[in-house]
Amino acid sequence: MDKLIAKYSTDELGLLLHAEACKVKSQGTNLTYEGLIPRIRKFSDRVIVFATCTACNGTRLNDTARSVTIDGVNIGEVSSLQADAALTWVNQLELPGAEPLLATLRQLLQGFEDIGLGYSGLDRPSGTLSGGEAQRVRMIRQLGSPVPGAAPWFMKVASTAFACPEPSQATAWTTTA
Repeated sequence: MDKLIAKYSTDELGLLLHAEACKVKSQGTNLTYEGLIPRIRKFSDRVIVFATCTACNGTRLNDTARSVTIDGVNIGEVSSLQADAALTWVNQLELPGAEPLLATLRQLLQGFEDIGLGYSGLDRPSGTLSGGEAQRVRMIRQLGSPVPGAAPWFMKVASTAFACPEPSQATAWTTTA
């Protein structure tokens, strides 16, 4: 069949690109047909190998960035910590002139702790977060509230909601502000 891809219908294009493996009969011969994208994925899974870079140990930082340290710790090492351990480390720092930056870091890391994500590694890929974890991370980013005291109260309420063992119980909790 000679047909330009531009002339394919939406269904034909979907089959060409996305069809899962299935048995078809063509000119009296039984064949297995599979769309291009599943075939490419299977091929790439066989030939592409993901490994930790030995030069930077997976930090994705060059030598110059890794050579800069604070209290003997570089940014790659801090990034590999869990949020609660990073908060502990930041809390012990005394860097004159860097207090505004440290205050922001403390607030962000405390946000992770407040909503139950202190165990999460700072270098954890976002694609590996569960739906609830990803929602809480978005909440931390969005809670730069200009209303004093609103963000900690909301994070406490949100943490309580996310801690419910079953979704049906999420509507049953109450809070006292």
